[in-house]
Amino acid sequence: MRRIVTIAGIWVLLLSLGGMERADAASAFASPAFQQQWQRGEAIAPNFWGPLDTAYDGRREPYTSAPGGQRLVQYFDKGRMELASGVITNGLLATEMITGQVQMGDTTFVNRPPPAIPIAGDPDTPGPTYAALSGNAKALLDAAPVQTGAGTHAVASAAGDISASNANATTPATLALYDDATKHNVPKAFAEYRALAGLQTIGYARSEPFFTTVKVAGIARQVLVQVFERRVLTYTATNPAGFQVEMGNVGRQYYQWRYGVSSAAPPPASAAPSAPVTTAVPTLNWSGYKVDVKNVTAVHATWIIPSVTAPPTTGYAATWIGIGGAATDDLIQAGTEQDIEDGVQTYFVWVEALPDNSFNVSPQRIAANPGDLFSVTITNSSESDWTVLLENRTTGQQVSFATTYQSCNCSAEWIEEVPEVGGVPDPAIANFGAVTFTEATATVGGTVKSIADVAAGPLSLRQHGKTVAQPQALGADRESFTIAYTG
Repeated sequence: MRRIVTIAGIWVLLLSLGGMERADAASAFASPAFQQQWQRGEAIAPNFWGPLDTAYDGRREPYTSAPGGQRLVQYFDKGRMELASGVITNGLLATEMITGQVQMGDTTFVNRPPPAIPIAGDPDTPGPTYAALSGNAKALLDAAPVQTGAGTHAVASAAGDISASNANATTPATLALYDDATKHNVPKAFAEYRALAGLQTIGYARSEPFFTTVKVAGIARQVLVQVFERRVLTYTATNPAGFQVEMGNVGRQYYQWRYGVSSAAPPPASAAPSAPVTTAVPTLNWSGYKVDVKNVTAVHATWIIPSVTAPPTTGYAATWIGIGGAATDDLIQAGTEQDIEDGVQTYFVWVEALPDNSFNVSPQRIAANPGDLFSVTITNSSESDWTVLLENRTTGQQVSFATTYQSCNCSAEWIEEVPEVGGVPDPAIANFGAVTFTEATATVGGTVKSIADVAAGPLSLRQHGKTVAQPQALGADRESFTIAYTG
């Protein structure tokens, strides 16, 4: 990164959302049209959308295909209502979570790892999660042959491991319909419920049905589960009549995934082992991990913005992720910078696409405070089209920029850097203490992979013959690591 504050190249601001504080209760329906749809749904079945006092206030979300590039949305426990050009739609939230693609327009998506959030049951149930469904249980998402009249035999463990059992041969679990549009079978209980609720609300099936055991009000129960385009349905035989089929809290789960509602806290200690990497390749300005690999089309990570302290009384530290630049002159990158000059600290957000200079993002658009949970996603959506999504998950601010750029798509980086500083010939790395990267992934050949799965290698930063920033080993979750200041 070069610390020169100029606007360079052609960057288009897609969105700038103010602080999105979570409220325990929505103050009102965001639109009379939303209220009407909510009332119609609640008349069909209890808890169709969830009560208003557990919903979120309406907000404008980026959507490139809507007039002005934004649309009005409101999140409820069970889903999201959307309004653009006078037309109400309901989000494909379950689809986005199992595919790991946040839809930002009719044909525009931002990749991020599927959430490790339980698909059904209490929030602290062991699983299976959306991440497990797109991982170990991916066979459930594959196209299936027509099996109407047969029973549901698939059983998923908390980790997503699939087995078969004939012990659940009940009429509600008998496959009654086949969704030819998505190539999945639908059991009788869910087919009947969808006929009542409407295809527009539920959507076509996106998985085969499966049995699993989850906690409900702290009690382990066996449930039948199926993921549809917009909702997740569960069937619990022991529930009272009229409540045996229920909708999962897809709206609340998606909001948590997209905006990090319950993630604005440091990662668990187990995610960041303390052992330094002894095989790190020394560099003059980078510390962290990088991988040289072809067909990189996205990179993602989060970190807690570190606080910088003296000594030294003057130093500079940039935390970022990027694509390219490891062995080439092209590099598209974004992150936060933490500086201290004569004892005065400054923090800001920046974006850069070499050879153009970096530009800083106004703190009114997105803040950078020490201790904030910050997220960056860089996506090459098609040929030379790029999107940089910046999220402060603590303040709830989100900004996205679009540009055109020619990249080698040949490397990915997760870095703490001493940047080039105008007028300072040999800048020192600031004492940033330690910074932990989480959710560190890259999309390679169309597949989202963890930093461990792409076999990224460690780099250490040396200044004046001394290692001043040292990466530690990758965490057991395969997506996290810590860089420690050792100067």
